[in-house]
Amino acid sequence: MIQNDEEAPRLDLNSPEATSERLERAIALSTQGVWDWDLRTNALYWSSQQMEILGLRPEEFVPDASTFFDRVHPDDREMVQDALTRHFEEGARYDLTIRTRHSEGHYVTGRVTGEASFDEDGAAYRMTGVFLDVTEEKAAIRALEASEQRFHDMAMNVPGAIFQYTLYRDGSSTIDHMNPGCFALWELTAAEIQAVPTRIWEMVVPEDMERVQDAVVRSAKTLELCSVQWRIVTPSGKLKWVHGRGTPTRLPDDEGTVWNSLLFDITEQMKIAEQLDRSREVLHHSQKLEALGQLTGGIAHDFNNHLMVILGSLTSFAVEVSGLAEGHANLITDALTATRRAAELTKGLLSFARQAPLEPEHLSLTEVVHGTERLIRRILPTHIRLRLELDPCPAWVHLDRSLVENSLMNLIINARDAMPRGGQIVISTGQAPAVGCPEMTCERAAWLKVSDDGEGIPEELLHRVCEPFFSTKQGLGSGLGLSRIHGFVSQSNGALDIASKLGEGTSITMWFPTAEAPRRQDADEVQRVTTDAARVSARVLFVEDEPAVRRTLVRILEREGYEVTPAEDGEQALELFRSDGPFDIVLSDIQMPGALQGDDLARTITAISDTPVVLMSGNPGFRPRVAGVSYLKKPFDVVKLNATFAETLSPPVAPPEPS
Repeated sequence: MIQNDEEAPRLDLNSPEATSERLERAIALSTQGVWDWDLRTNALYWSSQQMEILGLRPEEFVPDASTFFDRVHPDDREMVQDALTRHFEEGARYDLTIRTRHSEGHYVTGRVTGEASFDEDGAAYRMTGVFLDVTEEKAAIRALEASEQRFHDMAMNVPGAIFQYTLYRDGSSTIDHMNPGCFALWELTAAEIQAVPTRIWEMVVPEDMERVQDAVVRSAKTLELCSVQWRIVTPSGKLKWVHGRGTPTRLPDDEGTVWNSLLFDITEQMKIAEQLDRSREVLHHSQKLEALGQLTGGIAHDFNNHLMVILGSLTSFAVEVSGLAEGHANLITDALTATRRAAELTKGLLSFARQAPLEPEHLSLTEVVHGTERLIRRILPTHIRLRLELDPCPAWVHLDRSLVENSLMNLIINARDAMPRGGQIVISTGQAPAVGCPEMTCERAAWLKVSDDGEGIPEELLHRVCEPFFSTKQGLGSGLGLSRIHGFVSQSNGALDIASKLGEGTSITMWFPTAEAPRRQDADEVQRVTTDAARVSARVLFVEDEPAVRRTLVRILEREGYEVTPAEDGEQALELFRSDGPFDIVLSDIQMPGALQGDDLARTITAISDTPVVLMSGNPGFRPRVAGVSYLKKPFDVVKLNATFAETLSPPVAPPEPS
């Protein structure tokens, strides 16, 4: 509390003493240094603050102008001299920023201002001023300038758009601070975008617009980071994927929201991601194929053994029982046909898993269609028309006939099922340069196409129709038809082309490499060798672990005139071969119980004798691994058995001499 003391002397605040005291106190409290320079004697006065700024103790101070000029940074001395000259001669303001050396060696950045006093003749005789230490302020400014420059340089080189997007409450928007990288993204300059901000919205693919707008609205409401991906179509028609990120802040008085935003072109990344997804899908597809192939291969051996018993028994029954009524004979014929088709079904299942060895022959696709036309017409209802557009001069192909026929029948059935209200199926064949099918690597290819005008396949499902167990028949199909076809075509070095449009039909084309025309053979000679071989009396060592198959084949072999010695496994067969020989031929299963498998037995026998060996298996995936050994795939009939024995027991037929 201020108290009035009537006895205390009153101060004269306007006296020279009071004025001098105020000045001294102001200088003491100030962070600025005060200097006074006598221009006539060159004497220099520095306040204690000035000395403290430059690190001088009072006893070290030399009161001469050289004390100041010697400390000025060499690069700033000319600037100081020019400023003094203009001040003395022109009255220009003396106010500049210079660097002055501190006693410790570093430089202090100071703002120096001063004013000279002039005598009656206009000559300057004194100059007084102040020195303000602005080192930290200048450092901060330089750091800010460097930061802004770095941001500017990065923004200029960023392959994307950096900008500030403002959305006001009335729905209008502005774009500011757009970098040049926007042109590579939108194909528009910064000026074009800033002039009409809505242009970037007009490029958004309509299907993505709602997702982008929802992200912006949500970010404006929560003030959370806005991060969203969408597609745009640029003015040149390019489709691009972009990823936008923006940090929002609210405008004063809640007038809107502003986002500091960054947009990148992620088209290539999305392509890579899509390719990766496709690769994963292909891997998953391959894994399913492998699993199904293992499953099918595991049961094929036993299944074909059963078919071998059925086929052999039916054949023996038809031969041994004479005088069957026509109806009974037809039953036998139908049963034999069903057995053979069951064997082909197993082969087809293994084919799409690429575990079935093919049995190719020279044929034409046109001839295959002609051969199956009657059966095709029988399975089509009257409200579905069939039209053939076949190449009259077809190319030769080297394919497994049964699998071509099965594939064609599968395509016909699929087309039929796709037209419940009727329509037309077109089967066509032809040949063309393989460039017509990019997946083909040969020069020329032949094709077999089945087209319908049925319901078609949705575009989003086209890439899945060849997957195992996938069906568009809503639970009515097995999902294996096109899988088997795709497997067979791929295994035959061909390609499968599927085109479909919902409501307009489907067209599926099988492409195959063409083959050279087959060499003509003397059919009569081949037939004679085959027929004669069936009548040869030969001792056969027969090895089969399945009792029913063993009994059936022993009965067939003996009926064909062979002397048969059966064995249950490889060890027993090798013992019989050594003790009861010699044998003319050995017929053995490949897959048997015990350590001595069919390949091992064949390898041992051929090493100690010249007895020919024929190996057989109900699993098409098992093939002989011993050179010079013949092979029979179960189930086989008598004709195939005799033909194989004929080829194995008889010397090769020499080609006819040229006439």
